[in-house]
Parts: sequence; structure tokens; C-alpha cells
Amino acid sequence: MSNNQEIEEIVSAATHEVACNPNPGAAQVRNVLVRYGFAFIGLFFVGLGAIGVFVPGIPTTGPLLLASFFFTKSCPYLENKLIRNRFFGAYLKYLDGTEPLPRAAKVSAIGMMWLSIVISSIALCLLPTPAYWTVGVCILLGLVGTWFIWNFRNERRSAK
Repeated sequence: MSNNQEIEEIVSAATHEVACNPNPGAAQVRNVLVRYGFAFIGLFFVGLGAIGVFVPGIPTTGPLLLASFFFTKSCPYLENKLIRNRFFGAYLKYLDGTEPLPRAAKVSAIGMMWLSIVISSIALCLLPTPAYWTVGVCILLGLVGTWFIWNFRNERRSAK
């Protein structure tokens, strides 16, 4: 092996290490095998979230949040790519806490949540031995969820 090839291999390894681990030890797993495992799990959840974008009924945000978590532990470069992605960035841009959640997003989230609560409650009532207390729990949790979503990071009004 020539000197040039050795230098190229060293530079390539160093570049990869900087890209996937710009700050070693900062909330990342040190074991390389575990880091690659977490990166693989993160990619799996990105794929699941991608399917959820196109297939109704499959969630998108939850898998993307899990992917972001696993990328944070394994490879911040991949997490940065995920957050800045033009398809998935819209789902994750409210995570950093600087941007308020728009009213239309809140109304949409609350509407979809109550649609699923109503469908679940009807399905629970149609069981051979319905447990009506579960319907009550679903409605109570829906009220708590509605309050939380409505009060979550309200838009700031400009002072006049």
C-alpha cells in the first residue's frame, strides 16, 4: 500500500468520525456497535414514518420522534439531516421550542384525536361484553389531550 492510499484511508476515517460524532461523549453511546445499532433502528423508524406519510392510519410523527432520539444517541449528522429534510422537517420543526404551534395545526390535531376517540368508543360499545368505563376513560383522556394541545406553545402576539 502506498503512502497516498494510507493517507486517503486515514482522512476518510477521520471525516466519517467527525461527521457521525462531532462531539464525542455528548449524549452519545461510546460503543461503536451500539451506535451503529441505534443508527439502524433510527433508519427503520424513518422508513416507518415515510410509510405513514402515504398510508392513512399509520402514524408519522411518533416514528420520526423515535428516529430523532436514536440518531441523537448514535449519529447527530443523521439527526440533522432528518430535521432539515424537506419531507419530514415539517413534522419535527416544532420540537426545538422556539416556534409556536399554529392554530390550524392545533385544530387539526384535536379534530383527528376526537375522530379516533369517537370511532374507538363506538367499537368498544359494540363488543359482546362492553366495558363502558373504558369509553369514559377514553373521553377523559381526550379532554386532557385537548386541553394540552390547545395550550401548547401558543402563538406570541406582537406588542403594539
